[in-house]
Amino acid sequence: MPEKDWMAFMQETLSPERIKHSLGVVDVAVSLAEFYDEDPAHARLAGITHDLAREMRPADMLAEALTRKLPMERVERQAPILLHGPIEASRLAEDGLHDPDILQAVRLHTTGAPGMGKLAQIIFVADAIEPGREYPGVEELREVSRQGLRTAVATCLKSQLTHLIATGQLIHPRSLATYNSFI
Repeated sequence: MPEKDWMAFMQETLSPERIKHSLGVVDVAVSLAEFYDEDPAHARLAGITHDLAREMRPADMLAEALTRKLPMERVERQAPILLHGPIEASRLAEDGLHDPDILQAVRLHTTGAPGMGKLAQIIFVADAIEPGREYPGVEELREVSRQGLRTAVATCLKSQLTHLIATGQLIHPRSLATYNSFI
């Protein structure tokens, strides 16, 4: 399916706020891809598609994950929003997108994973620092994003984990494993 079809699908499927976020991720991902010598076209497509399933209702995410036989940890059953990346990656593959780097980037953009590829790292960081994000420490993360990709991933994860702990939320075991593998 050509990129323009993904863009049209995004505009038909997502709220204006989510579209703005996704386009911000696209801009940052393309910039980081150019900086880190990764394919900007792949970064663009991963950015466009990364949140296509984000606005599903939690019960629908659980049902679709079960239907697609996606692996689920306890934390995903309790916080189904974490499934939107794996669900969308599965849908993209079903729709004919078979690039493993793009699929990995979409699948892992919420939790990360030890050993994830460069494009997945770029989308993970871009999702955390796109221009619409406003939270304590985001400016530092934006600066760190150009100091080394592994450093940027670890710093973004540290920020996310600190926030999750401070607010008493669940932590996906893969996020913790990713942090440990990137520091």
